[in-house]
Amino acid sequence: MAALLAVALAAHLALSPGSPVPDTVVFHGGPAHGGVVDARGVPRHGLERWRLPTDGPVRSSPVVADGTVYVGSEDGHLHAVDLATGHLVWRVDVGGPVTSAPALDDTRVYAAHHDGTLVAVGRHDGALRWRSDVGPALPWAWGLEGWDYLGSSPVLAGGLVVVGSTDGRVRALHADTGAEAWAVATEGRVRSSPAVADGTVFVGSADGFVRALDLTTGAERWRFETEGAALDGADFGFDRRTITGGPSVAEGIVYVGSRDARMYALDAATGRLVWSHDDEGASAWVISTPAVWRDQVIFGRSSSAKVQALDTADGTLRWEVTLGGPVFSSPVVADGLAYVTTGGAGGLVALDAATGDVRWRRRLGGESWSTPAVGDGVIVVGSDDGVVRAVEATEGPSPILAVFRDSVPERASVLNLNGLDGALATTLIRMGYTSLDASSLPSFLESRIAQGGPSVVVFATDALPSSVAPEAAPRGLLVDYLEAGGTVVWIGDPPFWLSRDADSGTFATDIEAPAAFLGVDFGAWIRDSRVHRPTPAGRDRGLQGWWTGPGGVSPSDVTTVLATDDEGRAGAWVKSFGGPPGTGWVSLPYRSAPAWIGVLREVAEAGVWRRR
Repeated sequence: MAALLAVALAAHLALSPGSPVPDTVVFHGGPAHGGVVDARGVPRHGLERWRLPTDGPVRSSPVVADGTVYVGSEDGHLHAVDLATGHLVWRVDVGGPVTSAPALDDTRVYAAHHDGTLVAVGRHDGALRWRSDVGPALPWAWGLEGWDYLGSSPVLAGGLVVVGSTDGRVRALHADTGAEAWAVATEGRVRSSPAVADGTVFVGSADGFVRALDLTTGAERWRFETEGAALDGADFGFDRRTITGGPSVAEGIVYVGSRDARMYALDAATGRLVWSHDDEGASAWVISTPAVWRDQVIFGRSSSAKVQALDTADGTLRWEVTLGGPVFSSPVVADGLAYVTTGGAGGLVALDAATGDVRWRRRLGGESWSTPAVGDGVIVVGSDDGVVRAVEATEGPSPILAVFRDSVPERASVLNLNGLDGALATTLIRMGYTSLDASSLPSFLESRIAQGGPSVVVFATDALPSSVAPEAAPRGLLVDYLEAGGTVVWIGDPPFWLSRDADSGTFATDIEAPAAFLGVDFGAWIRDSRVHRPTPAGRDRGLQGWWTGPGGVSPSDVTTVLATDDEGRAGAWVKSFGGPPGTGWVSLPYRSAPAWIGVLREVAEAGVWRRR
């Protein structure tokens, strides 16, 4: 196991002027996990303030305190990040993947490995204070439970830090020393994040039981058996026993979901069942720790991709919305909006907590199982592309995303000839892009010029229709759109370089034509294969790794070089036409690898989703 190493990038963590140091900060709004926070959220669609790449999926849920974000990664590190700038304050190797939310008091940060090993590090410097290991992991009851993405998040209460572990125990450790105060064994791995209210710890286990334990001694006060406790995954082909999500406690009621597809309401004093809700027999797991807002319990479901709100009194359905991807994250409510993330396409969504109406949504760089943190008008969230993002509100309209695909008979398209245009267009349309062809493209560009606001058109067909870019006078409507602040993402050969005679089927090339259109000298551009590598600006925009493709153009002819070839020319680049930074003509190589479409989306949308 890697040695614990703190990389101190700042000698001291500066607190926000005038802001008090909180007693404790833990997952999902507090020790009771109510999921409602007193913080300024993001009422309008979110622009990316900053991003922090890590070397593994970020399934940890961030916590925010005093202008600093604390979040783990499956790269084995815990990170402290400045909320305003995204600059790394410190990073510490904790010796294993961190898939849960950290907890913190005024001097220490507590983070659990995926197995439940707990470490405490200095809040201001990341230096190790203590470490507590766990025993061997218990075997799963069935053996094919799967989707074991999230770990138990530690909770602080009464001078103790309480956490679950894969050895089947719920452990309480003295926060100052790490000495064990008590440990309670269950019959399954404990992925559930313990909640604490009125001197009692409430926690679920993979054995299908919810337990209430005395905070001081660990003595069991009651135990509740869910329906899933008696179910065998082999009978269904998927786990229906594990309680992965943490309980939420409000007004004397414990709300907790299970992989048996039920949300339970239990009397906190006795464990008596008040009501349960099974979504009319649906098999969708409830992984979320629910948020309790006013008279509603709000939570997500897995395979049905729903977020639901139930009446706290009787469990009747108040509203539901389907989001297009499984919801493992736990809704967090601030200023009447509930923020969640999804798997599948990987998105951050803001819902009206009273009605379930989608207020706004934006794509992330990968699937997300991380619960968002809300603080100071910023949402912070992790995703499976290994990036922690901070999203803030913007003024003006939401970005408009579109993809152009059309057969252009008078001009050849290398993407059409290679069959890449169909796969690219289909994928982007499925991800919410507006579909454009030669007949609809002019009106789209005209409306964007008239209405303004951020927009991007990805050309899946690398040939321009004459209605927007007449070859004889190649300024045209498309250049007007670029000058108005629009963005074009172009993949493949330069525009107008290759033409085809439809009658004879012969081809001709003209290297001067793209130069006249874009103001970029393509004289040195060749189709011979060269090795390309992204620049820092290209990596920041989303380019990854290396690739081979045609040679580039002179860096002096473009605004931003995103990648260079092995002769120092710009192989991927941005040419500004006077719009906001990052907008204009974005030239990228074409590649057939399916993963490349995700990279292309990241590059395309960086120009309209990020603050620059």
